[in-house]
Amino acid sequence: MPFLGRTVVTNLADYHVDSYTHVGSSPSSSQFIAGTTTSLTLTNAGVEDEQALSVYFNGLHQQHNTYTISNSVVTFDAAIPTGTDKVEIHYGTQPVTSGLAADSVDSNQLVDGSIDTAHIGDDQVTLAKMA
Repeated sequence: MPFLGRTVVTNLADYHVDSYTHVGSSPSSSQFIAGTTTSLTLTNAGVEDEQALSVYFNGLHQQHNTYTISNSVVTFDAAIPTGTDKVEIHYGTQPVTSGLAADSVDSNQLVDGSIDTAHIGDDQVTLAKMA
């Protein structure tokens, strides 16, 4: 049978699974009222990308077009259905990548002897003219 779900974003940093359980009344931050609750707050701030979420009601994956996220609050198009005992939200943040700016490393940042000809291609070396 072919895969019918959506592809989960890979390489997420700070991966979390938040679990919420159904209660009859007065839900805490990790609880909801089935048939009434329309939004859940993630335990970790900074998640704003719907593609970084996977939402499950009683283990059944929910389509990403049935909810939105803003300020780490997941808002559903309709109340969590009656009969739902558990909601899980799997999520993470995209890792922050950093790199060196062009021409930001020169000989002052290198340890003597740390670079040799075996690790540099011939076309990557520019020799300074000796004075």
